[in-house]
Amino acid sequence: MPPTTANPAPAAAPLMQLLRDRMAWTDLRQTLLATNIANADTPGFAPRDLAAFGTALSRRQVLLARTEPTHLAGAPPPPPGSAPEPGQLRAPDGNAVNLETEMAHLADNQTAHRVATQLYAKYMTMFRTTIGKA
Repeated sequence: MPPTTANPAPAAAPLMQLLRDRMAWTDLRQTLLATNIANADTPGFAPRDLAAFGTALSRRQVLLARTEPTHLAGAPPPPPGSAPEPGQLRAPDGNAVNLETEMAHLADNQTAHRVATQLYAKYMTMFRTTIGKA
């Protein structure tokens, strides 16, 4: 007799995993941006950043589940586009950190993380309501 497996995950599980991945990505990006700011006066330091989350996501295969025959079939995602990288101006000591740019990146990252955590919390509330634990 083959070993039994656990019940399949709920339909929202891929979405929950995507939200967890997004939160992990914003956490890692926060660390990189903080390192950039901390090294704003380090001679020869070049700031680093992660590839856009959409680029990382486009490398993964995410398929839509068609749970009902009357649902429309999902369209494949568009091919990933490449965004031009901005040129890095360097100070006379070779440092390329621009504090205004880094602070703008931090604000964008904070917003992305907040959206992901709020969506995650909403879905957890829905699941609790569904099973009667609200």
